[in-house]
Amino acid sequence: MSAAFIAEQVIGYALLATLIVLVLGMVARPASAAWAAFRDSRGDLPWLLHGVRVVVLVAVCAVAMVFFLDFMFFGSQFTALLLRAFLLDL
Repeated sequence: MSAAFIAEQVIGYALLATLIVLVLGMVARPASAAWAAFRDSRGDLPWLLHGVRVVVLVAVCAVAMVFFLDFMFFGSQFTALLLRAFLLDL
């Protein structure tokens, strides 16, 4: 194995770990706020808005992770396939 390959893998895993930590941080705080709002709700539904926010954040981060992993490990084959399918539908 060459040094460039090892460096590329280390950087890729570091970026992936950073992305996972960011996702967990974005999900944990709104989820705990949603639970607190749900316990203290007085007829209004702020917990529902927090829940929607959590779902949207998780969906966006999941899509970003799929594209990141595709780029790192599969040479963007999945991304190229999606782009081809999208462009053919136009």
